[in-house]
Amino acid sequence: MSEPTDRDDRTEEPTEKKRFDSVEQGNVPLSRDVVTAASLAGAWIAAVFAAPMAAPDAVVALGRMLEGAHTIRLNGAEDAASLTLLVLREWSAAVALLAAPVALTVVLAHVAQARPRVVARRIAPKWSALSPRQGWSRLFGREGGALALRTGVKIILVLIAVAIVARGLGELALATLTRPAATLPAAATEMIDRAFKSVLAVAFVAAMADILVSRLTWLRDLRMTRNEVKEENRQAEGDPHVRQRFRSLRMARSRRRMAASVPKATLVVANPTHYAVALRYVRGETPAPLVLAKGRDHLALRIRAIAEAHGVPVIEDKALARSMHDQVTVDRMIPPAFYQAVAEIIHILSARRAPTAGRAG
Repeated sequence: MSEPTDRDDRTEEPTEKKRFDSVEQGNVPLSRDVVTAASLAGAWIAAVFAAPMAAPDAVVALGRMLEGAHTIRLNGAEDAASLTLLVLREWSAAVALLAAPVALTVVLAHVAQARPRVVARRIAPKWSALSPRQGWSRLFGREGGALALRTGVKIILVLIAVAIVARGLGELALATLTRPAATLPAAATEMIDRAFKSVLAVAFVAAMADILVSRLTWLRDLRMTRNEVKEENRQAEGDPHVRQRFRSLRMARSRRRMAASVPKATLVVANPTHYAVALRYVRGETPAPLVLAKGRDHLALRIRAIAEAHGVPVIEDKALARSMHDQVTVDRMIPPAFYQAVAEIIHILSARRAPTAGRAG
């Protein structure tokens, strides 16, 4: 029987297939601090915005219950059940209004980090989790120490924020003693608002840091040995469907990246419907025009549509567009053979802008 692979032997970054399989199995980088920050944001919304809306109905419901307090009997289980139903009926709307923001923000925090999916193996009982040995290793091992360090830093930051806010809230609380009683709810809301915002600021910073740490930890745990990478490549080379899948993923990622770069372009050279090349040239930024995107047929039409939507000039030159498409490389400067042709186009565009700028001035 082979020995388990040591973590030190996993020196290779995870392949695309390794990451894809991990996500499909429900093993995704999730940040608990993001959920904590989201729940705090929901509690802030509930306390500052939902509570004032729910308060009038809650006061009316409480008044009805107090008026009928003399009729309440607790002589048995049936009386207790009736009282419970009465409380739920009278307060359900207010409780739902207060709980809704917290529930919604927590759900959104989970969905934003990973697409919901049902993975049977993730919810199946895991007997190794009951092992005292593994429990002690999790608590006092490398991961446990890192978690304790992060938790300690977060506690210190929260205490500092609370101390700073408490000083200001103390002054505000003393000032409210001289105010009319009618202004006390607004003052209380202001104090709660300040306290929540300070804690939320710390929670947001902690969440951003935890997202980065979770991602790096996830990638570290997915690292592979050289033999695993070779075996995966060997299997992929022998399966045309896998090769096609990876090729499609790479092409889709490349298209999304190029589409996002088109709005930054200076001009697009196009062969009306078949070819399109997006270029960027800003004096002093690069020695020569940089290729942001290129495509043919459907991708060319998409590049052109994005350029027109963002006001990027589209120059139709069939021969130049086709020649550039075949010879340029995305994220690299154009070859010297195209300098003169592109420079003439940039000069024409600059001349067009000059009168417009003069009239605007």
